[in-house]
Amino acid sequence: MIQRKPFTKTDIFILSAILLIAAAGYAFMNRAAGEGGLNALIYLDGELMETVSLDRDSAFSLETLPGVGFAVKDGAAAIVRSDCPDQLCVHMGWQRSPAGFSACLPNRVTLVIEEARSAEYQRIFTDLFDTTVVFRAAAKNPEEFDAYADAVSDELGRLHKLFDVYNDYDGLNNLKTVNAQAGVSAVEADAELLDLIELGIEAYEKSGGAVNIAMGACLSIWHDYREDGTAVPPAEALRQAALHTDIEDVIIDREAGTVFLRDPEMSLDAGALAKGFAVERAMERATEAGMEAGLINAGGNVRTAGTPSDDRDGWNVGIQSPELTGFDDGNLAGAVRVKDAAVVTSGDYQRFYTVDGIRYHHIIDPETLMPARRYSSVTVIHPDSGIADMLSTALFIMPIDRGKALLSEYGGEAMWIYPGGAAEMTANFGS
Repeated sequence: MIQRKPFTKTDIFILSAILLIAAAGYAFMNRAAGEGGLNALIYLDGELMETVSLDRDSAFSLETLPGVGFAVKDGAAAIVRSDCPDQLCVHMGWQRSPAGFSACLPNRVTLVIEEARSAEYQRIFTDLFDTTVVFRAAAKNPEEFDAYADAVSDELGRLHKLFDVYNDYDGLNNLKTVNAQAGVSAVEADAELLDLIELGIEAYEKSGGAVNIAMGACLSIWHDYREDGTAVPPAEALRQAALHTDIEDVIIDREAGTVFLRDPEMSLDAGALAKGFAVERAMERATEAGMEAGLINAGGNVRTAGTPSDDRDGWNVGIQSPELTGFDDGNLAGAVRVKDAAVVTSGDYQRFYTVDGIRYHHIIDPETLMPARRYSSVTVIHPDSGIADMLSTALFIMPIDRGKALLSEYGGEAMWIYPGGAAEMTANFGS
């Protein structure tokens, strides 16, 4: 601290400029690794009171210290206490240490300027794709995390509306619009909706019909009976609905940007892959916003990016045991550690109802028009969440030899759990 006659405003301005130049010179000579942002932390009697995120070249002030101006130039800091004209407080020389730059100021206040380090944050969404979505990501501060979380929420919200088969939205042609115009006219559709439908057609062809997005007429009957919860759909009603599930009647015109259902009694239901498709797009939006490491868990559909902030080499993802209720460590069938990959599980315990002691779940086999019974759950690991979602449904329905053949085409890994708890998995599952 320097004592002298009172400073004029001009003096302070000139001295501030000199300090910034000196700070820049010091930082140039003492430059260390790390070109990321900085955090300014203000403590009162050792208790953190305020945090401000900074660029490496910035000026700022703190609510905790009114009248005190701060400047940072590439990691060197200058502090000008402008509310006391007879005093000039200068602390310069960025200390390259875990504690960062530290300045003790009047009134039991300490300022620390340090390299911004990533921490893990979490946000939960409850109104997307009829499930709870948990988003976790590493970020240097809450504001940075909020940008990532908003990107995820906005994209999932947009695609939730686009793939909805039950609700209309002003100014939006969604799957419900396409179904309503079946046999009437082609519907102009957003590119993502056409992409989803094309993925559904590919899934039908690759799975030999085990996955059929044109089964909406049958699936809507099962949906209504599951909502009522007291009876099983009549077999004849399901057989009549199955007459209107020919995937060849789904006509996409990419040049015109339209989709048309040629059969007036057909309807699409993309539940076998829509959530995974949307999660993949949401992760892309978060990455575009700058996120390097994060995880989206959308009701059993998990997509990871990068590695966690605690230096683990991947994200730990638990696989629920179909035989047990709840979700804690004691109810897991296993766990895998993954990086930049999706882990998606389809199971008979996720959406079901019981009639006369028999469980009727939501994964319907197109051959029998009844819930598939071969397995209790199938978990797939694949780099793309949309593909993993489709594969987990297909493998849940298909015999295991056909399922393994399909899996090899896409390059994923899988685990099948049979009723009773026995499991079978591919050689590299979870490794």
